Amino acid sequence: MAFTYDETLSTARDRVRFALGDTNEATPLLTDETIDARLAISTEAETVAFLASGLAVQLGRQPERVTLPNGLSVSYSRADALRTAATTARSSAGTTRSTAATRDGEPAPAEYLAPGWRERWSTYDG
Repeated sequence: MAFTYDETLSTARDRVRFALGDTNEATPLLTDETIDARLAISTEAETVAFLASGLAVQLGRQPERVTLPNGLSVSYSRADALRTAATTARSSAGTTRSTAATRDGEPAPAEYLAPGWRERWSTYDG
């Protein structure tokens, strides 16, 4: 599990790490291999969006508020910051993520969807 980061941002990996806030070798969020694998199939912006979304899910599973024994309460929202980074990266990549199934920008043909999917989705609140 390698971690490299150069503050001059000379490589795509460095720029991805910077965009994700993954610049501290002592507490890495991702390995070089993970970043490089995604960069091999995506642009930098798409890589940032993909990895930020994944990290947001992972961090979303951790508590956002911690109360210390002395009564001090600390709140943080790294997951929200990563979701924002993902949205920004998608925007700069010229891609958007839709929650609706689509094919070439059009709704997916019915044969690709589970029976009753559209009816259930149209009443979804979340």
